[in-house]
Amino acid sequence: MYRVTLGLLFLVGLVAIAQPAAAHCSKQTLAAYAEKGARASDELTEWPRIAEHELRDIYRDLTYCAETTHDNTELWQIGILRELVQIEVGAAATNEGRFSDARTIVAAARAHLRALRRDAAGNAQMLTLIGGLEKNATMVDSIAHRAQGRISMKAAGDGLFIIVPTPRPHARPVPTAEAAPCAQPNVPPGVDSAVEPETPPIAQQQGIAGDVQVLVSLDASDQITRVAVQSSPSRFLDNAALAAARQSTFHTAIRNCRKIATDYLFVVTFTP
Repeated sequence: MYRVTLGLLFLVGLVAIAQPAAAHCSKQTLAAYAEKGARASDELTEWPRIAEHELRDIYRDLTYCAETTHDNTELWQIGILRELVQIEVGAAATNEGRFSDARTIVAAARAHLRALRRDAAGNAQMLTLIGGLEKNATMVDSIAHRAQGRISMKAAGDGLFIIVPTPRPHARPVPTAEAAPCAQPNVPPGVDSAVEPETPPIAQQQGIAGDVQVLVSLDASDQITRVAVQSSPSRFLDNAALAAARQSTFHTAIRNCRKIATDYLFVVTFTP
């Protein structure tokens, strides 16, 4: 089975057609969201936590787009793309085993899709897309309700995607623990050298401050493999926080005297 992201790219193309782009949601901006969503959806099975953080960032940005757009047609077109991302967030939560959260997330997406269906009355193309998303939402809810299985993505014949269940891998046997030969057999991940962030000029002008939580993924050699914003008081601080995280140095976790790949929540503080 292979995972694809044709659904995101197809929808972005549809959002862009026949309508002038909104000031804060240009065709290029939506295409960038689609590319980020494509990468995140490819990680749904193997790295659901990372995928969920990235998808939530996209959802937040699309919400900002909707808030700064006044054209009704653009609003429900952006809404379709946003609910696609929301359903993928539910799929990521399911793959993490957070079944109750997944059902809550999908329930919200289904409610929004019902509203979009009313707004899109008479538009056969959009109604077809909404129907496909509703089927995906039902699939995620069904898997989460049974509290078993995982979720992946698969190509559909019309260029869209469908969510499909995949079996959980069999758990590997846990080796018998032996006496650890090192002084500290188990050590949590941490930061060795934190780089102070540079507050963006627009944040300084508006007096924006606070803590940005950045999820830093580390490999077994203490190298950063990915950074993603988990929470932030303002989107204007996000890029500076990510830059500070990338420039900082960390140590990964040690388990039974062996370094392992893990995640570390790095807090970047911006002062007024």
